[in-house]
Amino acid sequence: MQQRESSYQFEPVYPSHDAMRAVDLKRLREKRQGRFRDVMNREDLDGLLLTATENARYVSDVRPVHSVYFTGSYQALLTEESLVVLAPAGDVPRIDAQMPWVDEAVSTSGDAADLYADLVTRYSVENLGVDSLDFTIADRMPDLTPVGDSLARERGVKFPEEVAILDDAGALCEVAVLKALDAVEQGAREYEVAAAAEHAAKREGAQGVSWNPATFSGTNTGLFLRYDSEKRIRYGDFVVLGYAFVYEGYNMDITVTTVAGEPDREQREVYSAVWDAREAAINAVEPGATAREVRDAAHAVIDDRGFGDHSFVDYQPIFHGLGMNVYEPPFAPEAGEDEPNDELETGHVLVPEPGIYFPEEPSRGGVRIGEPVLVTDEGSERLAQVVPDRHEGLYIGEGR
Repeated sequence: MQQRESSYQFEPVYPSHDAMRAVDLKRLREKRQGRFRDVMNREDLDGLLLTATENARYVSDVRPVHSVYFTGSYQALLTEESLVVLAPAGDVPRIDAQMPWVDEAVSTSGDAADLYADLVTRYSVENLGVDSLDFTIADRMPDLTPVGDSLARERGVKFPEEVAILDDAGALCEVAVLKALDAVEQGAREYEVAAAAEHAAKREGAQGVSWNPATFSGTNTGLFLRYDSEKRIRYGDFVVLGYAFVYEGYNMDITVTTVAGEPDREQREVYSAVWDAREAAINAVEPGATAREVRDAAHAVIDDRGFGDHSFVDYQPIFHGLGMNVYEPPFAPEAGEDEPNDELETGHVLVPEPGIYFPEEPSRGGVRIGEPVLVTDEGSERLAQVVPDRHEGLYIGEGR
């Protein structure tokens, strides 16, 4: 793959797609199914109704349409011997044609409770577990066993093959971030920068966006707007680029911050505090560490620099896990809370992303920096290289 030039003096790692050539997808799918069947056995179940798209994809590799309209439209029934995929009627023919490992593809048209009851009868399921279900349907299906949390935690610990795919996903996300950084200039609209990122990601094989590319500048960073707008970037603006894309079913998330122009003294102080807080968070990541310990390590840096009243702890968790859901275990304490407080395990993939925001004085802007890491036996390993290894230069106006 030809590498393009960037105005930033940094050589990205482009997606090699080696993972998709090297990974035995059939074997990986069987291993994932095995994990869910282990949950079935522990709970004395003989079937799992998977209504969450990430769980259905985990066991079947069904590729969903990424649309709010189709949320929850891709489901599965897993038993000890069978796999049924439930999908919109328009997807049934391609599942039949392209997914021979699926025993049956069923349209989700019609009454959901009646559909589930028919499948449970035909596949002789007596004890059914479910990840999540609308209460109006659950009322018509007594004696269900909730297993959503258990399944999510099984997904949270990644197989080596999943890590390889996520590594490629990280490289893809890097390309999008660098393309967006090149598009940041005085007068550019936020949505133009977001478009550059999404275009680059699609060219590298992204299957969709985990959320709309979050590109916001100036006062919008102080408010942490979370979406791009028609606002034009002004000289001296902080610009936050938070991008998450789906690659081969797995979500990847990287957030960086730059300045359109030369940063002033406070901008350097804010940026450096967040950068160092991110380093402190990553250094705290290891097997057995708790989410609260990671959060406290990052917040301590920000508080020590005099920005404690504007710390991320009042607005967001310090990290979230990544996988077939962009938000999955391990989980960290919510804003202003001490729970959840998950303990990290080898195989977890998470994104420490501290920030400093000024919602009461949005003209001061805001900063967030986040990159994915893998929890290893020795500590942690970074799954992306686009975040600089020092906080001078790369993202604070050099060359602008």
